[in-house]
Formats: sequence, structure tokens, C-alpha cells
Amino acid sequence: MNHSATSLVRFLFVMLMMAAIFNGASFWLKRVGWYEPQLHQYYMNNFSVGLGHQWTDEERKQLGDFTHNVYQSVGNERLLKLGKVLWIGAFLIISLLLLWRSPDLPVRKPPWPLTVMIAVTAIGSVVSLIQFGPAMLLGGIRFFSFLIIATLGYWAVQQKSLHFLAQCLLLFLLLQVLLVPTEIHHGVHLFGTYFGARAAGTMLQPSSLGLMAVIGFVFYLQFSSHRMLAVPAFIATAILVVYSQSAAALLLLLILLSAKVYLLLAVRYRVGLLLWGGTAFILLVTMLPSIVQRPDVYDSLWGRLYTFEGYVSGLPDVYTLLFGQGLGAGTNAALNIMMNWQGGFQEVKISSRLFTADSTPLALLAQLGITGLLAFYLLLAYAAWRDETAAPLYLAIAIASLTTIVTELFPVNVILGLVLARSLFLMPVSEADKSSSAASPAC
Repeated sequence: MNHSATSLVRFLFVMLMMAAIFNGASFWLKRVGWYEPQLHQYYMNNFSVGLGHQWTDEERKQLGDFTHNVYQSVGNERLLKLGKVLWIGAFLIISLLLLWRSPDLPVRKPPWPLTVMIAVTAIGSVVSLIQFGPAMLLGGIRFFSFLIIATLGYWAVQQKSLHFLAQCLLLFLLLQVLLVPTEIHHGVHLFGTYFGARAAGTMLQPSSLGLMAVIGFVFYLQFSSHRMLAVPAFIATAILVVYSQSAAALLLLLILLSAKVYLLLAVRYRVGLLLWGGTAFILLVTMLPSIVQRPDVYDSLWGRLYTFEGYVSGLPDVYTLLFGQGLGAGTNAALNIMMNWQGGFQEVKISSRLFTADSTPLALLAQLGITGLLAFYLLLAYAAWRDETAAPLYLAIAIASLTTIVTELFPVNVILGLVLARSLFLMPVSEADKSSSAASPAC
């Protein structure tokens, strides 16, 4: 990669981090009272409570209405949230121009798992367009934007570029840590009782902050050459996981650390680790509500299974189960596009498509059925098999996907696309990249 291309990639990665910050900046500013202070004052006058306060149903309803007002994007706030869309659009245009004009970047044929995923998504796009029109399809495209990056982004994922992105992610996590004290002590508590009421930073939701911290940490370990900064990166991650009070992020971090220890231990000690580690894991799950200060944490974890079961039991036929309802079904983006914020839902042919899935498997099942669900996780497994360095990151994303829609979680969806581009197109095709990756730290 020449100097100009390297500079372009670095500029794009810096803009990626800026877009991630701007995406939730206005909401963080509202929560701490630095923007629209009247909302902050209203909360302090009506909802400010002490440690251990038990919310009544009426208080929860009022808090829900207040939260909706805080998270409603109006005016210039929408421009900040458009940053992520503009980044993906700019990356697409730049990639196409480079592949068209640069003889050093020949167009490469996608490996078969990526081809299958693209084909299934294309069929789902046609189904969505025919049944619901372009609005629902537009919402679904955001969900699958990682496929665009994975297919065209191999020019931007050399080892030096990913090392730079790892440094950017570390700075992003450190910034989130700096935001925590203000949010904890001066912010409005929208997500629970005191103990910070679950910090969210600029990631909109506490669970998103916790999962982003763990995934960013794993990416840093795998692709950064600065080993000495691994400890500060872990400390930052631990702080964000603790103050987000995300059970999913905590379990994910412990699973990945346990896997790291397992691989480092001699074979004769691994059975003992499995026995003691399994016992400790059971105790951890039992004590989880106390650890994360959330008595309702089991409702959050098991609720996803109930939602999944409820969706499957309500499907009209086997065809829908196998092939889904088309792009956009069950996604946040489609819900936002199709909703009329002044008067409920706009008229659509089948309003039951407008629901928000709470996990990636359910969102995939709603859009592409079992076919798309299997194609997605097959793609992750194939990429992990092909690229040992990136395998821990795929494991982290796969586990996180069970509790959130990772392909709509910005910038995790971009990171997924970039790493897929590396694994599918540069590994093991480029031996130079393979050897340089071997020198990077492994999780």
C-alpha cells in the first residue's frame, strides 16, 4: 500500500471514530444537562431518587416517556446521527473508485460463504421491495452494510492499517472512561437505580457500551503491536463493563479471558481449569443480580428467549420460517423509517413486520429465515477458521450477537466488515500479511 492510500485509510478510520462519538453525543449531552438543560432539570425535579428506590409502575411509565423525549432526534441532532451513514457511503464510493482506477487493486472473487450470504441477502431484498416497498428495504440495508465493507474493503485492511485502527479504538474507549464520572454523578439515571444508573457514554445504551468495550479490547489485543498498552486497555474495558452494568458484557469478558488462560496453560492443567472454572461460572451466574446491581437481570437475559419463541410460534407458515419476511423485518432502522413519530405507524401492508428484534439471530430469522441465520454464522465460522488472528474477535462478536443486534451496533458492524475483508481476501492469499499477523499478539 502506497503512502497516499495509507493516509486515506487512516483518515477514514479517524472519521469512523468521530462518527461513533457524534452518533450518541447529543444524547450524552442531554443526560448530563449540558444540552437542553430543561430536560435535565425536569428529571431532577421529578425523578431524582436515592439508592435502592423501588420504582412504581406509574413512575416507570413517566420515566419511559421522559426517556423517549431525551432520545428523540430533532433538528441538528439528526445530522450528528447521519455521520455513520455518511461514513459507510463514503467508504463504498472510495472503494469502488479505487478498484476501478487502480491497477494494483484487482477485483477479487468473494469466497463461497460470502457469496452465499450475499445471494441470500439479495433475494431478501427483492422480497422486501415487492411486499413493502423501498422504505422497509432501505431500513434493512443498514443491517447488512457489513457485507458491503467485507466485499470491497480488502484494500484497507493491511496489518499496519488495522494496527492504526486498534490505536483509534483504544482512544475511543479511554474517552468513554473519561465520560463516566460526569454521567454517573451529574447525569440523569434512565437505566436503573443509583450506582451510576448504568453509564452509556456515547453508545446510546449501557449494554452497547459494555459490549463495544469488550469487542474493542479484543480487537486491540489481536491487531495492535503495542503490547505495553494492553494493560491500560484492559483497565479501561473493565471500568466500562462495571459501570455499564451489562451482564452480557461481563460474561463475554470472562469467557474470553478464560479461553486465553486455557490456551496458555499446559495440557495437564486444563482439566482442572474446566472443573474449577465451570464451578466459578455457575456461582457467577447465580450471583449476577448482586454483582451488576440489577435485580431484574435474569428477566433481561431470559426475555430474549421468550421473544424468540413468541416470534417463531406466530409465524404463518414453514416458508416464512425458512426464508424470512424480507430485509428490514425486525430491525431498528426499518422501525424508525416506517414510524410516524407524530401519530404512530405509517400504513404498511403487514404491520406485524414492524417490531424490534433484541438479538441478531432473531433479526436474521425475521428477515432471511433459517437460511440467512445459518449463512451468517457459517460466514463467521469460515472466516475464523481461515484467520487464526481474528478468530477471538469472531468469537466475541458471535457471543455478543446473542444479546444485541451487532450488525446495527455502530461501529461494531464496520469492524466486523473490515475484519471479514481481511480474513476472506488476504488470508491466506497474502503470505506477507499472514506472516505479519503471526507477529501480532493473540488472545
